[in-house]
Amino acid sequence: MPVYLTYLTVMPSGSKLAFFDDIYGRDASRLAQLGGAGMLASSR
Repeated sequence: MPVYLTYLTVMPSGSKLAFFDDIYGRDASRLAQLGGAGMLASSR
């Protein structure tokens, strides 16, 4: 039986977005792969 685990660093909270710390350090590398590495610092 496959099991998929996910962790989110941004989630909707009412009409706003709630940001959480990236405890596994994966956001920066994923954003770089998508071509948006500068988005991480400016989105908070």
